[in-house]
Amino acid sequence: PDAIITAPGNHVIAIETERSLKTAHRYRSIFKSHILAQKKGYWKAVFYVVENDDIKKLLSRRFDQVTFIPFDESKHPFELYRDKLVRIKTLDELKQVTS
Repeated sequence: PDAIITAPGNHVIAIETERSLKTAHRYRSIFKSHILAQKKGYWKAVFYVVENDDIKKLLSRRFDQVTFIPFDESKHPFELYRDKLVRIKTLDELKQVTS
């Protein structure tokens, strides 16, 4: 991640800053790393921080293209992880979480 924060309630959150979109394939690889880190207890969730609502919508659509995460020789549906792992926040929304 680009940073780690401790939110209210002592929840450790990984921060990814997004200035440009990556391919769905690249996000699949990134999500796999975050899922493994979450399982090891390094952090509870990942916040993707974007500049504005337009980029937030584009990023959400890109995440919709990630349908599975490969583990060993099996494919796990990303929907099993997405709601518990990933949040997309604008800069203004992130300020509300950490205050």
